[in-house]
Amino acid sequence: MLNPDSLLLIVVAVVQLAILVILVRGKHYRHFPFFSVYTAYAIAVNGLLLWVISYPRLYFPLYWITEAVSGLLQLLALQEAFKPSLEVYYKLYRWTRIVPLLIVALIVGNALWRGAYHPVGQGRFVHLAAGAYAFEVGVRVLEVGIFLLALRMAQRKDHPIGQQHPFGIVIGFGVAAATALLADFVGLKFAFKFGHIFDTIFRYLPVSGYIAAAVAWLITFATQEPRRPRATAEEIQRRLDQQRNIAEKS
Repeated sequence: MLNPDSLLLIVVAVVQLAILVILVRGKHYRHFPFFSVYTAYAIAVNGLLLWVISYPRLYFPLYWITEAVSGLLQLLALQEAFKPSLEVYYKLYRWTRIVPLLIVALIVGNALWRGAYHPVGQGRFVHLAAGAYAFEVGVRVLEVGIFLLALRMAQRKDHPIGQQHPFGIVIGFGVAAATALLADFVGLKFAFKFGHIFDTIFRYLPVSGYIAAAVAWLITFATQEPRRPRATAEEIQRRLDQQRNIAEKS
């Protein structure tokens, strides 16, 4: 008989499969290859974890390995969606090109340090778990930061992140990351103060947030983005000037 964890994994896989079908049929994978790979990977991983969920010795190391790979694919998908917005700043301030690399290096470096010197508990995979968890948290913090930045930028007319598909990808990752961080940190404080009364709520909060994100992605790619009229040379120059003003004021 399926337990709640298995049922939620099935729900996530079904929604993600629908997203993948839309990405392939609509040929969106040409514009968002990393997001498409991430979606296909998530479906395969959910199926694999569902298959081994009854074998703890295999499940836990597999879980942390797949989470680390998932975090890497999320970073690539975010960079893909946010790249047009970053290029606005790259053209004006060349030194900003190194900022994303420094952030990723910081996340990876912290994960390696935590895994090597701050394992929790005892066992064969404590170093792997500590490093993968630190990497996962770092990616989530970055996703929330980009999510908040995207909300601010999208309010500006003609900003690249305001386009439906990039905005939807960023918002989905942001929602999933925010709910996971909420469950990790707020749930831990509740556990110290009130015991394990809220365990069930905070246990299923991350997957609930991820389902909400997946539904947002489904709606984003299932609905057609409004066609924009072909811009004239004057309109293109006006938008370039406007993007320059946006970057200078940020």
